[in-house]
Amino acid sequence: MTFVSKYYRLWLSIWIAFVFVQSLFFKFTGSSETQYIFAVLGEWLGMSWFAYYGAYIVGTMELIAAIALFTRWQAWAALLAFEIMSGAIVFHLFTPLGI
Repeated sequence: MTFVSKYYRLWLSIWIAFVFVQSLFFKFTGSSETQYIFAVLGEWLGMSWFAYYGAYIVGTMELIAAIALFTRWQAWAALLAFEIMSGAIVFHLFTPLGI
């Protein structure tokens, strides 16, 4: 068994956690880009509260997934990460948000 095949799950978990944790700063500090993204989505969804709390909700889910990737709930965390990223792709491609 090679080094890569032995540790591929660990390396994938590290990569996914790195991507999620890297974006948390912007979601939790209310950067202008994040405010714009969630304001557009909140308006499009017709849920004005999403403009204010959406970044915190998504950021919290990303943090939970990033931490859980290194626990015994790794499979559930991977599913949560897949759902988060699928949602991001769908909202960027099929809403006024755009690419």
